[in-house]
Amino acid sequence: MTFFKQFSMALLAVAATAASAATQPIIATSAKVTLDTSYLSANGYTVSAVGAATYSGGVLTDPVQAVNLATSPGPVTIDFSDTSGMAIKKGLTTVKLTNFTYDVATNSLFGDISAGLLLNLTNQSLLTAKTVFGNIGGTVVGNDVIGAQELTSVTSSTTARRLGLAASDFVLSDAFNTFLTDNGVDPAAMAFVATMVKSVNVGVVPEPSTYALMGLGLVGIVFTARRKMAA
Repeated sequence: MTFFKQFSMALLAVAATAASAATQPIIATSAKVTLDTSYLSANGYTVSAVGAATYSGGVLTDPVQAVNLATSPGPVTIDFSDTSGMAIKKGLTTVKLTNFTYDVATNSLFGDISAGLLLNLTNQSLLTAKTVFGNIGGTVVGNDVIGAQELTSVTSSTTARRLGLAASDFVLSDAFNTFLTDNGVDPAAMAFVATMVKSVNVGVVPEPSTYALMGLGLVGIVFTARRKMAA
């Protein structure tokens, strides 16, 4: 594969200007990024952790350092450790992906990409998840969460709350595709990033069926029914 050769030009993405945001206190947690180990092995990639992250069995664990809210109520951004992430090596070339942020408003994962003199991108939109469930606060009951707010409409709070996110089915974001094309780089050169990331999970989120029930206001009815069946 020749994807690294397409980065022979020096590229620099100007960091996006972050909107003023209020940091929401959360119960300490980490994100688990599950990678496709079969794909990595078949294509000669090796992965290692960077900074405070750990990597084992195809799962990268990266601390969540903050949850920010620009408007209340509104969507949050989830900020992972600034100096943590993963290093992907193929042959003599290593690409580091660090400083991840997940933007709920666009369901996009941002991060820094560094490959020495070949590539240097800062706060770049990278991937967009097509399947997303998420919530904050509430009480975990089995695989369900009762009384939580969806991450797209969070009200500001001074109380530390639990955080849940399940994102999968990633593709290269439109912004990243455009950036690469505008700089004369074939987006296929970075398609491996979307292919290797299977999911990003933080904490516990309701099952898809539970989300449908939330919309109908039936969570309480189902919860009561489950208790009666268990009695």
